Amino acid sequence: MFASSPFRNFVVLGLFFILGMETNAMAKVKVGKVFKYAILEVQPTQEAVGMRAVEAKVEEMTELLHGKKGDDRLKKFLIDEAIPVVLGPDGKFYQIDHHHQAVAALRVGRKNAYYRLEEDYSGLASMEEFWSKMEKNAWVREYDHLGKKISIPGGLASDVTKLVDDPYRSLAWFVRKNGGYRKTGIEFAEFKWADFFRTRISVGRTTEEFNQAIEVAMKYATSAEAKAENLPGFGGKPSDCKHWFLAE
Repeated sequence: MFASSPFRNFVVLGLFFILGMETNAMAKVKVGKVFKYAILEVQPTQEAVGMRAVEAKVEEMTELLHGKKGDDRLKKFLIDEAIPVVLGPDGKFYQIDHHHQAVAALRVGRKNAYYRLEEDYSGLASMEEFWSKMEKNAWVREYDHLGKKISIPGGLASDVTKLVDDPYRSLAWFVRKNGGYRKTGIEFAEFKWADFFRTRISVGRTTEEFNQAIEVAMKYATSAEAKAENLPGFGGKPSDCKHWFLAE
């Protein structure tokens, strides 16, 4: 009786209408375009971030919010630094960079951020093919916060609130900010530096110990060891920063 009732037909039509709206919304996003989207609806492509680096970005965003037109300044920043994503065959967006920025945006009260569609893989036949392409393009980090291999996609964070702390990723970020190496467009470049520092330096537990680790890491960043590892952005020259940027 219920299977053929007018009520059931109404529900089914309603579902088709909702799904159709969602499909059309996805179809409107073109590769290269910037769009606004819910942060918690985007899938990370890594397991960890550096929480000290996140805190520094929170401070940066908080400064932008101060005074008149603070919301406009932060909006401009988020648009200019739009987060790159890939659209998967499951209809989800997968974030391939700027994970620290997404976490920081949440922490300053933003539910949405601005994203740029890097690639549209919605037409692929399966998620297996999707992950194969993601790995081939180095758009997924296959290691956890300890530098150990994880399964893909099972080992990834389900959303940015599930990302765990990798203090060596923060260390790599501070070293770059202090001129220890150059910023590059290479995927997960700072994680490569984090893994290099991980086996050579102790970051300790306190902020003081972490800042001491920055000084040690600055020396390693210009060392023959770093050069031999062919690390992205290696410069080989000591930083000319007069005042080092340290954790607080």
